[in-house]
Amino acid sequence: RRDRATRARSSQVAASVAVTPGDHPSYKGIKPVHPFDPSKSHYGALELGARFSTLSMDEASAEAGITSAASSAQTAREFTVGANWYLSEVVKLQLDYALTQLTPFAGGPERPSEHVLAMRLQAAI
Repeated sequence: RRDRATRARSSQVAASVAVTPGDHPSYKGIKPVHPFDPSKSHYGALELGARFSTLSMDEASAEAGITSAASSAQTAREFTVGANWYLSEVVKLQLDYALTQLTPFAGGPERPSEHVLAMRLQAAI
């Protein structure tokens, strides 16, 4: 039935810390106090972070055809840790690892945990 209301619940907690002296993380990232310059023994800024997030769908989402009890997870829990290396104000290298644990709908197949390792080089121009 597509006329039944469905409910999804989600949450997220995240934190980060700059481990290089004088650098401070913000929602816009970090502007390194000492941009990358090996000749001056300056190596940019390093930020470490972690995040935990959840998403849960109710049984009505499967009944409405939004999800599938046979192939979708009812609940996903993700834990991510990462490091951001700011070489300068405009160049950042990211390395993240995420573990996602999936819980099936009642009667659905068990799903293995998912592991993701991602690296990205970003230039803001």
